[in-house]
Amino acid sequence: MASAPDRDLQLRAAASWHSRELLFGGVSRKAVLERIRAKAPDFTEFQYQQQLDDSVALTLELRRSSVKQRKEAVSTALRSDVLNAVFDLRFSNIRFAADEKTFYGFEPIDIHQALRSLWAAEDITSAVHRADALLSAGAQFSWCGGEVYLEQQRQIAEAHPGYTPENLREALGRGFFLNR
Repeated sequence: MASAPDRDLQLRAAASWHSRELLFGGVSRKAVLERIRAKAPDFTEFQYQQQLDDSVALTLELRRSSVKQRKEAVSTALRSDVLNAVFDLRFSNIRFAADEKTFYGFEPIDIHQALRSLWAAEDITSAVHRADALLSAGAQFSWCGGEVYLEQQRQIAEAHPGYTPENLREALGRGFFLNR
């Protein structure tokens, strides 16, 4: 039999996962509680109900935070040039969209929709291709530090002009993450 901390963790994990089904998946509270009971047996009905309520509250708070982050990403992009605006949103989608879809039912930020008031569709599409090329180039690098890192920064900046130093670092950082 699992220890008390392990059992409590099992209950929290099951409630956390299944609270999303309740909130965003159209699954009834009764069905969600049955699923939690199956994954974490032998708790009291009060404990199941309380843990589900706590998980729903936390999931809603995290969703609000995600909504805020998405709005801030679009707001920041709207104050930038088209190249960096598209990169910012593309990078945000890559970093967060899968989790936001799984956990909160969000689709990735529609870059054309978000930016169409400022730039023509062809300019946005061109910037998407350039952002993808920058991210692809960044994915070829691994962390080396020191002078090698400075050379990597120089190489990527030279090959992809027009990006802010921050976005060039983000592209390199993604490569470091992917190649760790």
